[in-house]
Amino acid sequence: MNEQKRYAPQEKNVFWDDGRERELLLYVQNKSKVDGIRGSPARVLEAIDEFATQRYLMNIGKEKGKIITDLIAMHKPGIMVELGGYVGYSAILFGDALRRAGGCRYWSLEANAEFAAIIKSLVAIAGLSDIVTVVVGMSHDSLRQMHANNQLKRIDMLFLDHYKPAYLDDFKLCEQLQLVQPGSLTVADNVIKPGNPPYLRYVRSTPKEKREQQNKSDSDRAVMGDSSLVYESRLVESFQPTGVPVSPTAPFRSSLFTISQTTNHRTLARLWNNQYFTSARAMEHLAKNIGLLICCSLFLPINTAIVVTTYIWTKVIIGSRNMKALDDEPSKTILVTGMSMAKALSIARLFHGRGHRVIGADWHWLALGRFSQAVDDFYQLPHPIDSGGSRVNPQYLRAILDIIERERVDLVIPVSDVIAPLEDAVVKEVIEARFGTKCIQANVKHTALLHGKASFMEHTRTIGLQIPTKEIITFLREHGGLALSPRGKQFLIKPLEVDDLVRSQRFVVPLGSPSETLARLNQIRFPSSESSYLIQEFIQGDEFCTHSLVIRDRVCAFVACPSTDVLTHYTALPCDLPLTRAMVGFTVKQAQTLAHDFTGHLSFDFIVLGDQSMDKLSKNRTFKLYPIECNPRVHTATVLFDHTPELVDEYLSVLSASPRENPSSKPILTPKNANHVYWIAQDWVEFVLNPICRAFTGQGTLTDVLKSLGVFIEYLVFWKDGVFSVKDPWPFWWMCHVVWPLRFAKYLVRGRWNKINISTGKVFEI
Repeated sequence: MNEQKRYAPQEKNVFWDDGRERELLLYVQNKSKVDGIRGSPARVLEAIDEFATQRYLMNIGKEKGKIITDLIAMHKPGIMVELGGYVGYSAILFGDALRRAGGCRYWSLEANAEFAAIIKSLVAIAGLSDIVTVVVGMSHDSLRQMHANNQLKRIDMLFLDHYKPAYLDDFKLCEQLQLVQPGSLTVADNVIKPGNPPYLRYVRSTPKEKREQQNKSDSDRAVMGDSSLVYESRLVESFQPTGVPVSPTAPFRSSLFTISQTTNHRTLARLWNNQYFTSARAMEHLAKNIGLLICCSLFLPINTAIVVTTYIWTKVIIGSRNMKALDDEPSKTILVTGMSMAKALSIARLFHGRGHRVIGADWHWLALGRFSQAVDDFYQLPHPIDSGGSRVNPQYLRAILDIIERERVDLVIPVSDVIAPLEDAVVKEVIEARFGTKCIQANVKHTALLHGKASFMEHTRTIGLQIPTKEIITFLREHGGLALSPRGKQFLIKPLEVDDLVRSQRFVVPLGSPSETLARLNQIRFPSSESSYLIQEFIQGDEFCTHSLVIRDRVCAFVACPSTDVLTHYTALPCDLPLTRAMVGFTVKQAQTLAHDFTGHLSFDFIVLGDQSMDKLSKNRTFKLYPIECNPRVHTATVLFDHTPELVDEYLSVLSASPRENPSSKPILTPKNANHVYWIAQDWVEFVLNPICRAFTGQGTLTDVLKSLGVFIEYLVFWKDGVFSVKDPWPFWWMCHVVWPLRFAKYLVRGRWNKINISTGKVFEI
């Protein structure tokens, strides 16, 4: 080791958080002005090392750092996470190595806010802000938050260098959240000094030994981890940056680190012996997925026969030529994204039926649009959100721009799912600025305003519309203003971010007593201490949803229907009902107060007080309408327009040269001959398979089976499937016998779910 570059000796008492970190930042900032080190990770590291020769810094140093950068170059991780960033030395060293190895995101989790600010500043000077992201907060809170927000789905390489007693719990949390998976590499520093026997013992234990330890622990408090994962672990010798040798013979002066890699070869025996798969609930989950796979196989012959027959009938006997486009309206090229969902397929079929050329695109490689006759060409897109989970994926944007340029697209209709409306809003602004191509999507400002639960409610209140009583809080257990016993009103707790587990359960408080209320609050999964929730007045009423198309602040098309938690049945409300007119009025006011040229889709969820049962809707004029949520994207209710080709004309009105050609006096389009829409595959499970299974296990009766079977037959005879079309049958076959079987097969190996929504492809994981 170079004596001149050796760090100053570590002080005995105080050797960090005494102002030296701020002095380091000023030192490097002055160097960047004088020596021009900005944009050079290597020269920034040299500056940090220079400072440390005069005053000790607890960095990993170049000697040990090189071992890890060599691992990065060898294994080429895509996502790397460090727990404990200190002043950013490791973030700069490893972030630079990760970028050179082709990685996409380095997460630095630091509990100390001042240190985190220093990391950000030094990373910016090094020119690594595009790949290094700093997260402030306790590591376990940050990990839960990032996982809940879909920012972090997998860790390819994990570096532990934070509070040593937290190594094991944080590592097990990564296992439990399925962030550490087979093939993941973990490097833990300082496992000899100050020592970490619990961590070393865990990574060296067999699955059986881990399960035995779990049985001894307090399962209500301990992080359980994943006992089935097996690690190949080794200790590595090196030098401290002070020059102190690291070796097993100097256990009290060394800081050996251990390298552990999850083995890829989990055997079936290990998987089966895993505690997860031996529980009764896990066996039920296993049987559920196997049963659904068997159903998909049993119906394969008959569905194939039906699809092939209808395909031949439409292609050969009848001939499935498109409706000719209107003489005064030449054919357009339309790009429709989100082609894995029924709502995008419905829009594509409408345009195809009017003689327009449809280009389909989706980031799901199993998208239904690949096999639709309504789609002339299909493109697979990168995921809309970048690997860091914090912004639109530049590759997604580039791919859409390339499609528009290559195909000479006239109109873009983004069909977003719940995770990507903001990303599609960014794409819209770039598309219209670069090409002038129109895009049916709200801009970033309006999408963020409407997509956020809190901002939508505040906006609705400011324009004079009624909303439920609401309040935003952070970390409910620390909120002293929420009454623990009833005082008239009850409140519904809703996460501001997407959280399927919380949303699938209804958390209403207060309950009958303080103890019951606290017990209910404790059931909520808090991803982190900074998780924000909306406390909204709980209104016991009927729920309705709407879908509308808005062109230049005019509501062009509108439909409303009754709603449920997992909506897979759509029935259009008559447009002349007082309730429908009230929801139309709400939508019109929202559209007109956003901007004079607002263009996009608006979908609202409402709670209605008053008896709104279907047999009394036409008579009831006494009701209160409360908005509860806005989705600034296409709603699946658009499938109710399947027999309304005039919707195409409304979409194309955005291409008119002047807003005058889009008169506000024109009546709002509503679905014509709207069928009741359902999804036969989902109803087969819910109304046939599940009742039979419950009766077989003694949880139901034969009468229950017959009643459910009657409901299913009614749907089969009088309702329309949301995907199947005689003129376009193959997406239905692909969905039933490729898409979902592959997903069920995946859940046999990893993950669990409690609900699915075939209409959107949504799986509610637990």
